[in-house]
Amino acid sequence: MPVKDYLSKECIITELRASTKDEALAELAARAAVVCPGLDTAEVIKVLHQREALGSTGIGEGVAIPHGKVAGCAHITVILARSASGCDFSAVDGRNCHIFCLLLAPPSAAAMHLSVLAHFVRIFKSQEFRRRFMEAPDEAVIWALLDSAWKD
Repeated sequence: MPVKDYLSKECIITELRASTKDEALAELAARAAVVCPGLDTAEVIKVLHQREALGSTGIGEGVAIPHGKVAGCAHITVILARSASGCDFSAVDGRNCHIFCLLLAPPSAAAMHLSVLAHFVRIFKSQEFRRRFMEAPDEAVIWALLDSAWKD
């Protein structure tokens, strides 16, 4: 499925204001609630904290992919954000995270959740992609970058 099935330009935050993990999760959840009516921000934050309690979703190389299955989520929802200053996300490599990919799914979509998660992990493993993502001047360039990187 094309990347546009999971996100739109409104799902891209070009500069996350958060300076802590909790602030980042809250800011990502707030944007998800805006683009996906029916989502309860407090419930999203609760689910994300529960997932983080199992182990950080900071996968290393400056990337965090917080994710979870949330009641009230009608479809797979992705919010992408970047932060020039970064924040401590308790990543596996101990480095600050600068790229954030929030992935939310309905409880009934476990297989699709894992498939989309795997796609984003693969995309963000590329040093060149991460560099271009951070240097992109606006949402439109980020969108084009994602569209070209997404493989079915």
